Amino acid sequence: MWETMVECIQRSAKEVLGIPRGGGGKVKGARWLNEEVKEKVKGKQNAYVVIDSRVDEEKVVNLVEYRVTRKIAKKVVTIAKNNAFVSLFPKLETKKGKKDVFKLARVRVNKTRDLGNMKCIKGDRSKSYLKDTKIKER
Repeated sequence: MWETMVECIQRSAKEVLGIPRGGGGKVKGARWLNEEVKEKVKGKQNAYVVIDSRVDEEKVVNLVEYRVTRKIAKKVVTIAKNNAFVSLFPKLETKKGKKDVFKLARVRVNKTRDLGNMKCIKGDRSKSYLKDTKIKER
């Protein structure tokens, strides 16, 4: 029953929203993402997969191992991010860096935008207003 409902919803979403074409261009990696960070994060992911074992004694050992690898991965990521930002700030002082400040601000605004929560208000006869101008008029 659930599977058929999920398929129906997905089919309707594809009809209404369409299917993404893909190939959105060249994706740049994060400044702080290097081989050491990738390796530690991959080790953490592998330790997480191993947690779900059948024997309770192994499960406890695997959970402890996962927590240790998670802590190590978190430290490595934090150090890499801090190093990336320490090298980024002097670059922002240059003439070319002034343009990058606006790029960083735009990225920050887009990340904080909450697209899942729509603002609306009910009007006369239960009509929903979504645009800010209509909301202010109401």
